[in-house]
Amino acid sequence: MTGGFLTIIFPLPLDLLHVLPVGVQLTVIGLILGAALVPDGGAGIAADKIQSGKYYAGNDLPAQPDLPQREQKLQEALAEENSALTAQRAALNAKLDAVLAGISYDAADPEAEALGALSAQMPPDAVATLLEGLTARQEAAAAQATQKQAAANLEESLEAMLRQHGIADAQAEAEMYISGDNCIEIEQVTVYCTDPAAAEPLLTDCLGKEVKIHVETAS
Repeated sequence: MTGGFLTIIFPLPLDLLHVLPVGVQLTVIGLILGAALVPDGGAGIAADKIQSGKYYAGNDLPAQPDLPQREQKLQEALAEENSALTAQRAALNAKLDAVLAGISYDAADPEAEALGALSAQMPPDAVATLLEGLTARQEAAAAQATQKQAAANLEESLEAMLRQHGIADAQAEAEMYISGDNCIEIEQVTVYCTDPAAAEPLLTDCLGKEVKIHVETAS
């Protein structure tokens, strides 16, 4: 034990150390400190181990890794994660660019130039605003086209019905609108023919009294 070793070196009790001359006191203290560094039953640590920095003072447990090495490993891990995220973002942007490039719009659209420059690099709010405006204009144009086609179909059907009743020269004009529930409604029908008296009741029976009907003599 270390205590026994110290007893051999200095058999006097330590509480009597103060009675010795100063030079002797320093010598004894030096011997004590040197003995503390000598391995005794595995309790001490060799000086070369302390100097190597591979062990904690007072035991044989391995020391923690050097802090700069830990920081370097952390930075490497973060760099790898950032690289993976960058690659993923680039792939998503490429897909989005392909989608945006495939958007169709009329060359006469008021936002045609901005729509042609759409890309994944643009701010999301700007892209959303442009696409929402384009969608609204396209929906309105589609509704107008549908309304116009429905009017043409009605005019053709009314003229065919009047021809079946002997009014061969009838020309019908239908005015239609889209209601709040997105339905196409008949607002008014005007028919030009040589026999208005015969045409009007036929049109009323076909369209109902809710529709405004005007029958005029063809010039």
